[in-house]
Amino acid sequence: MTPIAHNHLLISAPGSPMQNAGAAPNAPAANLEAAAEQFEAIFIARLLGEMRRATQALRDDGDGTGGLGKRDRSTDGLHDWADTQVAQALASRRAFGIADTIVRQMAGR
Repeated sequence: MTPIAHNHLLISAPGSPMQNAGAAPNAPAANLEAAAEQFEAIFIARLLGEMRRATQALRDDGDGTGGLGKRDRSTDGLHDWADTQVAQALASRRAFGIADTIVRQMAGR
């Protein structure tokens, strides 16, 4: 699966309709599986990011630094990247079951 960032639009990912224009008849099922897994990864990445922000807000000592002294924004990108990597690993294992539910619902199973 191609790495995705939860805040970027993915246009021509493996399994996308644009990439599989002349693909086999089972391509729609493969596209659905890939899209469902990508959605689960995006959802998990957002969840992890919000959990990080909520935890920081709970530790905040009133100066807006999250209780950690001066906030170092240089690590924000690293945290986003780590959240995305963890989310992709969890989604590829269908850990939350979101992708499976989407596939069942969209495929009419």
